[in-house]
Amino acid sequence: MRPSWGPTKAFLVVPKDALRAPAVFYFHMLGKNHGRSQFLDEAVVNAESGIAGLLIQGTVPWLDSWTGTAIDASLLEDQLADIRRGLDILLEQKWIDRTRIAYAGHDYGAMFGAVLSGRDFPICAWALIAPSPRWGDWISYFNAKASGDKEGYDALFGRDEPFIALAKARTVPVLLQFASSDKFITESRASEFAAEVSEPKTVTTVSSSTHDSVYLKGQTDRLEFLKRYLISPP
Repeated sequence: MRPSWGPTKAFLVVPKDALRAPAVFYFHMLGKNHGRSQFLDEAVVNAESGIAGLLIQGTVPWLDSWTGTAIDASLLEDQLADIRRGLDILLEQKWIDRTRIAYAGHDYGAMFGAVLSGRDFPICAWALIAPSPRWGDWISYFNAKASGDKEGYDALFGRDEPFIALAKARTVPVLLQFASSDKFITESRASEFAAEVSEPKTVTTVSSSTHDSVYLKGQTDRLEFLKRYLISPP
């Protein structure tokens, strides 16, 4: 990991009567007002149903920015290692049911989850909100180096492109939530992502929502999806 990498802050939300509890790993979007607390209210609601929640603070690109160069492939691995460590901590808790851990993420949080889904981690359901199919779709939007050679930059990630990795998550339920009005994730990008995801999948366009607000306006459907696979798994 890079020398600037330090301890990662996180919230662990524990149900009142935690015994073989299912859990959701939450990962937030990029934005000045969004960090590990983005899904905290939702995690508290889940806890009332006996579901634990772990919400970590992201580092890349929240604290360490993308460079637009080959270094970014290493930054991706650094952030994935942090996520996996958080999931390992959940698995180490004796009161957690290791067979009932779901992942929910928004924006970059959803894209990192998609990549993780291709690496055989024991997740029983994925709830991904407003992901873009390729890292370069986002990074080149803000980074001149990446946008100057978009094709070459995309080639850096190979099988770790979110839409490619998520296609490997066969037999694991996936919920994709897209905004009805999203200036970043266009309808064509959303369709491209959804087309590559294997069944069982649920793809929804959340009405009257933007890229930022879709996680709030889609909360009810997401909670129902998560409970379906965490409280009464098929």
